[in-house]
Amino acid sequence: MDALSIIGEQRIREAVQRGDLDDLPTHGTPIPIEDLSGIAPELRLGYLALRTTGYVPEEVAVRRQMLALHDLIELCDDEGELRAARKKLSAVRLRWEQLVSERGGSAAVAEYRTKIDDALQREVPRRTP
Repeated sequence: MDALSIIGEQRIREAVQRGDLDDLPTHGTPIPIEDLSGIAPELRLGYLALRTTGYVPEEVAVRRQMLALHDLIELCDDEGELRAARKKLSAVRLRWEQLVSERGGSAAVAEYRTKIDDALQREVPRRTP
């Protein structure tokens, strides 16, 4: 163990003894460990830094924009705004399909997967005999 690790461990022990860490939000509960096995080891630190600052991949941001436009279309009463929103949705959907295909995926498969995920998250009514 190097000197910095020893000093860090010592300061943590002292803070615990003084009770400085008792009123933390996660006190008494295990801290969830993230599974980063799908990310190359040399990219993990960068991934965590970007995620911590709120960065999302472009295809995720575009997908969110598509969902927002879809909601707008469902609520829109004005025919002019409706046409504009549909045109914008079409352009955004093309951009999303382009991003997905650039990364080696299929937009149709990704769309289908999204629909399956949505269906699984909804509660399915059970039939009574």
